[in-house]
Amino acid sequence: MTYGKLKQKILSLLDLKTETGVQNGSVYDAVISSMASAVDSAGRKIASSLKNLIKRTAASFSADGDLVKTTVPAGYIALRYVLADGKNYSPSLFFVSDGYIVGSGVPIGAAEICYYSYPDSVENLSDSSATDYDGTFFDLVSYGAALELCTEAYPSDFSRYAALATEYDERMAGAFISGTGGRVENELYGKRSAL
Repeated sequence: MTYGKLKQKILSLLDLKTETGVQNGSVYDAVISSMASAVDSAGRKIASSLKNLIKRTAASFSADGDLVKTTVPAGYIALRYVLADGKNYSPSLFFVSDGYIVGSGVPIGAAEICYYSYPDSVENLSDSSATDYDGTFFDLVSYGAALELCTEAYPSDFSRYAALATEYDERMAGAFISGTGGRVENELYGKRSAL
């Protein structure tokens, strides 16, 4: 999904439209200026809770005494598995220390790391840029960001905040129950969808 579509969804949840305030100092402008940080914050919280964003990246393990190590990839939350020499290695064989994934029983050399990740930041994206958000994840981040922005847009409207919080909580509960959370696989060498 594009960043522009995500922004539109958040603005609609807050009942804000471009036409309602394009002058400096308006509620619309204040919300737009805080949008990226709210989206990033909501995305990180959701990805951390649901572990729904899965990424793969090439890695190279080097010797470290009796163990092997490789650099922790950007956005890393937790390891799913390591693939080396055609064999999957369980995350129970590894731990993270000082910016490295360290383990034993894995051959030295090229490998692929599959891991749960935080989403990429939307801070510098244009409206037409693709994001890590799709399906249920898109919906959850929309409500999470709208919830964070609600107090900025409507500082004394507790009923609006409570309604958004209820919708967000119900969606998170549904994601936990279904076990998917809108799982997204984002391969380093794969193509992003063009929306």
